[in-house]
Amino acid sequence: SAYYKLTPEKVDRHKKWLKQLADNGGNFFRLELGGQNALPDWNNYKDYTSKMPEMYEFDDITSYANQLGLYFILFRHHTEMIEGESWDNVKWETNPYHKGFNLNSRVDYFRDEEVAKWQKNALRYIFSRWGYNTSFAFYEYQEIDNWYDELRKQSDYSEKQAIHLFTEWYIKQKEYIKELGYNKLFINTYATTPDYELEKNSQGLFANSDVIGFHKYGQDKDINYNSRYDKAEELFEAWNKPFFVEEMGVGAYGSSDFLPIYKCNKSEFHNAIWSTAMMGGAGSGMTWWWDRGIHDFGYYKAYNAMLQFFKNEDMEGAKYQPQKWHNTLSLNRAKVENYCLVSKNEEQVLGWVHNATHYWRNISSDCMNELKQNSSFKDPYKLEDGILLGAEKEQKTDFTSKSDAYSDKGGVQNITGEHFEIKGLKSSKIFGKKRWYKVQFFSTENGSKVEEQKINTNIWGKLKPDYPTGNAPDYSYKISYLGEAKKAP
Repeated sequence: SAYYKLTPEKVDRHKKWLKQLADNGGNFFRLELGGQNALPDWNNYKDYTSKMPEMYEFDDITSYANQLGLYFILFRHHTEMIEGESWDNVKWETNPYHKGFNLNSRVDYFRDEEVAKWQKNALRYIFSRWGYNTSFAFYEYQEIDNWYDELRKQSDYSEKQAIHLFTEWYIKQKEYIKELGYNKLFINTYATTPDYELEKNSQGLFANSDVIGFHKYGQDKDINYNSRYDKAEELFEAWNKPFFVEEMGVGAYGSSDFLPIYKCNKSEFHNAIWSTAMMGGAGSGMTWWWDRGIHDFGYYKAYNAMLQFFKNEDMEGAKYQPQKWHNTLSLNRAKVENYCLVSKNEEQVLGWVHNATHYWRNISSDCMNELKQNSSFKDPYKLEDGILLGAEKEQKTDFTSKSDAYSDKGGVQNITGEHFEIKGLKSSKIFGKKRWYKVQFFSTENGSKVEEQKINTNIWGKLKPDYPTGNAPDYSYKISYLGEAKKAP
C-alpha cells in the first residue's frame, strides 16, 4: 500500500536522525502532519480512532524533540496530492469532508459552515494534543498552490481569487487557534511562489503570515544559488518579514532522480546550507531529502562548523544585509562565488566564499564517473530506510548532459590568489589614510581559523580579499573594521 504507516521502527529511526542533528549543532526541523500519517481527521472527521497509532508515534517524536532542545514546524499538506504522487489515500475522492458532506465542489471545502465547524474541532484536537510543547514553534499550511490547483481547473477562479479564497479560510483557522490560547507563529509557503504574493500591497497569504518561506529545488548552479538568493531578496523587499528557504534539495521541481549525487559527494548539500545561511533568512536552508542520504553519509556533521561560526554573533543587533558576488556574468562559468552579510554600520561582515568549479559535475571519482556514465550504480546503495539509491530505472536521469547547466568546465580548478569582492563598506580616500579591515578565514569542515589578511577598501567602499592559499573548496570568513591609517595596523 502507498499509505505511509508511522511504525515504531520508523519513529526510532527518525529519533536517531534528530539526535544526530541536535548533537551536531542543528536546532530546527519540519514535521509533516499529513493525511498519509497522523492527521487525525483524514479518515473520519467525526472519529479519530483509526489515527491513534500514528498520533501516538507523533507524541514520541515531539516529546523527544523537546528533550533535545530542537524546534519544529508542524505543517499541513494540501487536501489532495498533485497528479502523479504516490499517496493514494490523500486525494479529493478520499477527503473525509468531501465524503461525509457529499460536497459538490472544492470551494465548499473552504466555504461550507458545517464543514468549517468540524475542521475547527480537528484543530482543537491537534493543539490540545501537541500545542503544549514549547518545541512546537510554527504551524503551517504549505504549498498552497497545490491546495487550489484542482479547484481552479474546475471553476472560473483566477489565481488571485483562489488565493483570496484560501486566505479567507486560513484567517478563520488562525483566529480560532489564537482564541484557544495557543501562541504559535504561522508560516506559509507555495510550491511556486505566485507573482501576486510578491506585490507589497497584496492581501493574500503572506500578508497574514508571521513568517514566510519558499521552496527551491535543483542542482544547476544557477538554480541552486542565484535563484534562491533572488527569491529571498524579492520576498524580503515585499514583506520585510522573517523568512526561510524552507525546502531545497537536488532534483528539479522536487524530483528525487538526482539523489544518487549524495552517495558520490557531499558538495551539493554542503554548498547549499552555507550559501543559504548568508541570504538574510532566519536560518540555513532546510533540505527536504535529509532522510535520503544526508544522515546515511554523515553530512549533517557540517552543521557543527556552522554553529561555531555563528555562535556569539549578534545577528539581530548588527542588522546585517545580504549580498552576493561572482566573477563572471554567468555563474556557470564562474571560478569564485561569494555570499555575505554586511552590518548596517559597515564594520562587520560574515561570509562564505566558494571555489565555484568545485561542483558535483566537476568532481572526479569512481562513484561520480559511474553515475555520469550509467545514470545508476552497478551496486545500488541501500539507505537506512530500505530505499535503494542509484538503482537502474526505465527512465534514466541524464547525468551526461552537456548543457550549460550541468557540463564540466575542465574539472576542479586551483583558484588560489583569485580575489572576491564585498561592497558597502567604509570607503578610503585617494590620498592619505585608508580604511583597514581584518579578514579571518575559517574551515567549514572543523571551524578552525586557517588564514588572516589585512586589507583596505578602495574609494568606492569595496574590499577585495584574495582566496586563501589553502585552496580548500570553500571557507567561511569574518571581517572586522580596524580603523583609519596610512598603513595596515
